Amino acid sequence: MKKIIAFVLILCLVTSAVPPEKVERIYPNEINPLHAYTRGFVNIGTLWLELPRNLILDVNKYPFFGLLTGCMKGVYFSGARICLSFADIFMLGTTGPSAYNPDTFPEYVWNSYWNPYAMTNLPPEYAIMKAEADERESDSDNIESSY
Repeated sequence: MKKIIAFVLILCLVTSAVPPEKVERIYPNEINPLHAYTRGFVNIGTLWLELPRNLILDVNKYPFFGLLTGCMKGVYFSGARICLSFADIFMLGTTGPSAYNPDTFPEYVWNSYWNPYAMTNLPPEYAIMKAEADERESDSDNIESSY
């Protein structure tokens, strides 16, 4: 019995003297469970901002039909945010980047494109609108007056 106890003690000492191997992360770098979990709660609280954001953009793009298209886009993006938010919460943040894309559908609504008159960071469809507006402005500057 003493030999068994001595063997177990020696085995414990030998295994505890070995340095541990490098511990690898459970999740890859792009998945941060705490970030994704809190992103779910933040997006549930701010998803209503998609409606005014899309109304602002579409009313400036299409003055008459912008109210209808802005409301439709706002409801669509709000629905997408709430679905992804519930997925983040119920899966305890293990969803990773999920369906979020920095260019088309950022993680948070305040990272989205808001200002239709901004000169930088325009999405492609708005960059075309800006180029057309600049061309019209330059044409109006070149018109000779009779004064």
